[in-house]
Formats: sequence, structure tokens, C-alpha cells
Amino acid sequence: MQASALFHENANCWRSSYASHGTPLVDCEHYYRALYHAILAARESIFIAGWDIDSRIALLQGEEAETAETPVVISDLLAWKAEQNPELQMFLLRWDSSLAFFSSRELWAKEVWEEKTPANVHICLDDTIPMGGSQHQKIVVVDDQLVFTGGMDVAVSRWDTRDHLPHDPRRDDPDGPYGPLHDVQVMVCGPVVQEYAKLLRWRWQRATDTESLPLGSPAIQGELPPCWPRQYPPLLEDIPCAIARTIPFMDDVDPVQEVRHMLLDLIEQAEHFIYIENQFASREEIAEALNRRMKQKPELKVLIVSSYDPKGTMECEAYWAGRIDFKAILEQGLDSHRVVLTHSSMLDDQGERALKRVHSKVMTIDDRYLVIGSSNLSNRSM
Repeated sequence: MQASALFHENANCWRSSYASHGTPLVDCEHYYRALYHAILAARESIFIAGWDIDSRIALLQGEEAETAETPVVISDLLAWKAEQNPELQMFLLRWDSSLAFFSSRELWAKEVWEEKTPANVHICLDDTIPMGGSQHQKIVVVDDQLVFTGGMDVAVSRWDTRDHLPHDPRRDDPDGPYGPLHDVQVMVCGPVVQEYAKLLRWRWQRATDTESLPLGSPAIQGELPPCWPRQYPPLLEDIPCAIARTIPFMDDVDPVQEVRHMLLDLIEQAEHFIYIENQFASREEIAEALNRRMKQKPELKVLIVSSYDPKGTMECEAYWAGRIDFKAILEQGLDSHRVVLTHSSMLDDQGERALKRVHSKVMTIDDRYLVIGSSNLSNRSM
């Protein structure tokens, strides 16, 4: 079966499409750098949707920041860009959040952004998400020709390098120093970007009850758009792809579980190897599907990489116990060598070890499918 034949719109995906070029961006140093240069090159529009969009975050660090000719803090950069090009329209859609995350979010975020930026930067705190849910998409669309999507927000405690040093003085933001953190984003261009552009316009209209912009022109087929950061050449070309969403029960919106159905359908395609990186692994249905497929395919092995130490009351209470149950279900009736659930740590030259926090949401199935998303393997994300 061709890879693209797996995708069925309104079942296990929202849209199936095509990307002419793509590049995974591993860890936030690379994502923030790419985002910085895409913002500099923007001509018509920038849409940003996130769990958080913190005005205080620097997109460049160290010598890069010191030698940059433009602001590197995102609010200053967007304000500068908006003043340089008054025709450029920017739309920032941030989750309004809940009291559970009060201590880790920028206070008075909407007022802060409005004070720092001119009128062509539009801000909305999305309060349409029902209680118990969250806005977890992390998407940036530039000029309707380039999209970033995956696990990374512009938020506190996200930036890190591929080295993940136990102690790095650059890992110090408005909330203070933090430890190593791993995450993955993907940058793509081609027809699929137009679908993301439609998705963010729908999100904006629903949250604000106002229209944003007409859809812009797609990039020239097969060419990199002008806003593509040239520091990151494409690693993938001519990719069939699909977008899957989770939408809860909300007013005037039918709920969908496309992410759930896509992951289950992908597992059913596995023959030899499944690799998973995820912040959480607690949804029993996924563990049952993995176990079932491994019993059907004796050659199949599974490797899951996650964080070892939960952060905060919510993670400890809601996810840690669920991870223990997930592991027991996954391993039931299988040879122990076929399943590995592990975490990652870093050892420096002085022999000091630090646990790496895994925030990515990645799955690969054999050499055929790659998922880079923003959904955890938890009930809440499904």
C-alpha cells in the first residue's frame, strides 16, 4: 500500500495533501533561529497559534543575539517588523489558559502584547476551549507559503541546544534557570501550507468572531518560498502528508478524534520497528494497540523515549501513575527484549548527569511514516 493511501479525510485526518520540501528542526535553538529568519523575511502575513506565546522570549542566544542587527526578543522583533512594513498583518492566538498553569504563564499577556506592538499585530487569548481541555496546537504560518508545526511553543523553559549540557548559562529565562529539554518541530512548504493557513483562519474567526485575511497566494510549485530560512536546507522532498486534529465538544463544532484514529491506523501498519518520543505515555488504548500488533508481528519491536521526572502536581497525579499502567499493558505476554521504555540523560566532562526533559511528540513506523505533532499519548490529547 502506498503511504498516502492510509489517509482518509474526516476519518483519520482532516486534510491529506503534499509538501514539496520539509526539514525537521530538532531542539529549540534551531526552531527559534529558523523562526527568527522567517519573520524577518515575511511580506504579507504571520499567523502564530500556541499553548503559549510569551513576549519575553529571545529567539537568538549568545553571540548571534549580540551581533544581530534587529531585535531578537520576539515581541520586540514583531513590533520592529510591523513598523517596518505596515502592510504586514500578524495574528497571535494564544490559549487563555487555566489556573493550573497560572504560575508558569506571562501575566496580563494580551495587555502586554498590545502595549508592545503596533496596530497591525492582532492578539487574541482563546477562551473557547472547554474546561479541562487546552489549546495545544503549535503552528506558525508565514505568508501562507511556509509552516512550522510540532511540539514547540515560544514559551519559557523551551530553548536548548543539541548538546543538552547539564549546566548551560543560556538556559535562563524569565522563570529562571532550567534543565535540558528536547523537542522537535518540522518546517514545510508546498500545497499543505494552504491547509494550515485555512485551519488558523478558522481558529481565529471562531475565537474572535472576526475575519482575519483572505488566503494568500501559494508558493511557486517546487520552489522554496522567499520566507524559507536558507540556514536550513530541505532534507525531505515530494512528501505525501496529512494533518490530523483533536477537537473537543464545543459550541457549534463537531468533535473529532483524527489524531487518535491516525495513530491507531499507523500502528496497524507496523512490521518491524516503531519509535516513539512523547512527553507522556499514559493512554491505555495506544498501549493495547501496540501490544496487539506486536503479537500479530513477531518481528516487531518498540522503543519509547519519554521524560523520567514529572514536573508539577498535574503531571505527577495525572500522568505518572498512568505511565506505569501503560507499560504493564504494552509488555503483557511479550518477550522483554522486544519492548524498551526509556528516558534520556546527559553526562558532562565532570561526570555530572542531568535528566533530559522530553517534550517532543514523534512517531516513526518502519521506514514509511513519520509523525511530528503536538499531541501527547494521553487521554486529554486524544
